[in-house]
Amino acid sequence: ERIAIEAVEKAIIAEEKRKKEQQIAAEKSRIAEEKQNEEERIAIEAAEKARISKEKRKDEELVSAKKASVAEEKLKEEEQIAIEVAEKARIAEEKRKEEEQIAAEKARIAEEKQKEDERIAIEAAEKARIAEEKRKEEERVAAEEVRIAEEKRKEEE
Repeated sequence: ERIAIEAVEKAIIAEEKRKKEQQIAAEKSRIAEEKQNEEERIAIEAAEKARISKEKRKDEELVSAKKASVAEEKLKEEEQIAIEVAEKARIAEEKRKEEEQIAAEKARIAEEKQKEDERIAIEAAEKARIAEEKRKEEERVAAEEVRIAEEKRKEEE
């Protein structure tokens, strides 16, 4: 019975641990998603700034070919930065999804372990019950044997 109780307690602790791990994983996922959304917003703003800047630079080309050339170079750099920021956001999203999958797999494994622990606890409780019944039966048989022996002894006297 003690083993069964310990097994049940272990199962309860494992469930609490699994729930806590799920909460942590969900919080990490939420934070990662917020970060990704912020990076995407920055990337969109950077791309929009680059687009507006490009239009402005085209107008300036009419005024000064040299200024336009310098501005075009700057625009390309801004576009490259925007592309890099967008790529970083994409990579962060992939990483977040991978972390979610890992967390889900860990939670699934923890749940399977908990179910196995519960099954073992039930089996242990059943074995303890059977052992207790066997012990009681042996005590009853022994008491009956003692009673019979006592009766025989009295008859012989």
